[in-house]
This record gives sequence, structure tokens and C-alpha cells, in this order.
Amino acid sequence: MMVKKIRVGIITLVTSINYGTALQAYATEKIFEKMLGEKFVVEVLNIQIWNGKSTTEIDKDISVKNKLMNALRKLLRIKFNIMYSNNKMKRLMQEFVESNIKTSPQRYCPTYEDSLEFLVSRDYDVYISGSDEIWANKPGKPYPNIYFIPPQLEGLKISFSSSVNRGDINHLTELQKQELSKSFNKYDLITVRDENTGNFVSNFTQKSVSLMYDPTFLYDFPLVEFNNRKITEAKKQHKRIICLMVSDRIIVNEIMNKYGEEYLIVSIYVFHPNTVLLVPSPLEFAVIFKQFDLVITNFFHGTVFSIKNDTPFISIDKEEIYKTYESKIADLLRRLNLKDHYLTMWNNNEEEICMLHNKIQEMLCLKSINYSNARQQIKKECEFLLEGIYNCINSAYI
Repeated sequence: MMVKKIRVGIITLVTSINYGTALQAYATEKIFEKMLGEKFVVEVLNIQIWNGKSTTEIDKDISVKNKLMNALRKLLRIKFNIMYSNNKMKRLMQEFVESNIKTSPQRYCPTYEDSLEFLVSRDYDVYISGSDEIWANKPGKPYPNIYFIPPQLEGLKISFSSSVNRGDINHLTELQKQELSKSFNKYDLITVRDENTGNFVSNFTQKSVSLMYDPTFLYDFPLVEFNNRKITEAKKQHKRIICLMVSDRIIVNEIMNKYGEEYLIVSIYVFHPNTVLLVPSPLEFAVIFKQFDLVITNFFHGTVFSIKNDTPFISIDKEEIYKTYESKIADLLRRLNLKDHYLTMWNNNEEEICMLHNKIQEMLCLKSINYSNARQQIKKECEFLLEGIYNCINSAYI
């Protein structure tokens, strides 16, 4: 007699053209597969809910601004022949998801009802929401949505390192707040990626909320080779390499002008003229940081993979919203006692630029660096939480 396997559905972001997004989905799937064993079938829900409409008046203003900025960026990318690299990265990312992550069939669901119907059709016994910024009320995203597990569904409901980063409770209507409260109060276990998300959730439920780290910290990615002519030549010439994963053009120009002759400067994910380093696969992205002598980034997963690869880094926050609460990068580095790697550059004024150059010189003077204490802290804190998740699922179905 064939025993029906218990179906686990991971509701996370998987369609974004983003290395970190792809790797967190990949890591989450692998973590649960290893944790639960062969009696379970783990699947990542491959769904797109973006509908191009905004949910608040302020979102509409942001959307218009974003559309104008995106149009300008496209013109600049054409001028610098960067659009080719972006389009190629998009194709490579899609190929990675299709080849490496066990997903449901892909479905575009423009309404909550459509996505709920699709979710029900997958017949999951356990629902896992997370990780990444699945709970942020961003422009164009229906809210609430199925990333807040619908309370009417039968089965275990668990949040795994979810984040509301860039979300704002003040922009929610009373009806939206009521819907979130219904969802959170039906969760069996809630872990979140940062304290800001924990505070957000606590507005809607009295259930215990635990701090987790990003799943990319919790999974040992396979060691794949990355071969690149520019990097190989720089290594032969004993030329040190600075990696820019930075969206701010002023910061990039500052670094290029000051260090461009002495160092090889490359840009990954956010491409800049004459520095483009196209990383073909998220798995190569996970290990390429070992090649660099310094990483300068304003991205969360640029910070994460610098720590995982023992690469000196400087993490920067620039977004105005982070003046009102602690960013996900600042939260992570505070918890790991690595705030000496962190800068805020709100205006790119003379003082901030000077601080950046001083920090770059400080990092480049390091002969070696080791973040093993931070990684050990992550492992120790998460072992307990993962055991709790395992026991929650195991007690219900085994």
C-alpha cells in the first residue's frame, strides 16, 4: 500500500530577478527537505501576484516616480550597453529556478481570489511563508496577499524568517489591519528576519515571535568554480579587487576615481560602465565573494555573502525610510556585532564621502579577516529554532 506523502508548500518570492531572492528560496527548500526527510514532499509555490496597481495614495505617487526613474534608467542602460547584461541575467536566473528549485507550475494571479484558488489546488498539509520581504506593503502589490497565509486554510502555518522591510503600518487601512490580525493569529509558529518585522507582527497578535537569520546563512551552498578573464589576470598581476554592489552612481564614481588605477574594480548585480562582471548563476554568486579583497554594497545579500565568504565589506544604507527605523542590514550587523562595517550615506556630502574613504582604507589594510564567530553565533541561535519548527511539524504528522 502506497503511503501518501505529507505536502509542504513554501510561499516565498521566487520570480524576482535577484540573486538573493533565488538563493533564499533555494536554501529554504533544501533546509526543509533535509530537516523533514523522505516522508514529506517540499515544493516552492511559483506564483506572481504583482498587478501593477497601487493600494494607497502615497503608493501612487511613488509608482509614478518609479516609472519615470525606470524609463530614465533604461535610456542610460541602452547608452552604456548594460541592458544586454540585465536581460542575460534575467534569463540565467529563470534557468536557475527551473533547474534547481522544486516549484509548482508557474501561475500569474492578479487577484487575491486567484492566488487563493491556486494555493488551495496545490493541496498542502503544511504552509511555510518566508523568507525575504514577503510581507512588505510595497507599491503595486495587493495587500493582504497569500504571503500572509490565509487563515481559512487547514494545515500547519509557519513563518520562516519572513520580513516586512520597507513596509509601513501607517499606510494600512483598518480593514487591511483586521485581515492581517486574522492571518497572524492562525499561525502555529512565527519566526522573522529582523526586529522591525517582529514589532510589526506584534501589533496584530500576542503570539510569540522569534528572531531568525536569513536562510542563506543556514545552508552550505555547493562550491562551484567561477572563471573570469578579468579576475584571473588581476590575480596573476597581484592586483587587488574591489567589488561594487552599489546602486548609487555618485558613490561608484568616487570609488572609481580614487581607486580605479591601483585596483581592479568590478560591479555585480547593479552594473556600471566598464566594470560589469556578469555572474551566470546564483550558485556562482554565493561563492564569488571569495575572489574579492573588498566588497562595498547597499544590498542585504551582498552583506550576507561577504560574511559567509570571509571577505572584508562595507555596507551602506541610503534610503530615507531607514531614518525612521533600523534597516535589515543595520539589524543584522548589530546582532552580529559587526556595526563597524556599516555606514549611512543619506546625502553623499563631504563628511560622508570622507568617512567612506577612511573606511575603505581601513578595510584594505586588513591582511585577513574571519567572521567565524558571527557564523557560529548564527548557527547556535538557529539550531534551537529549527528544532522547534521540526517538532511542530513532526508532532502534527508523524
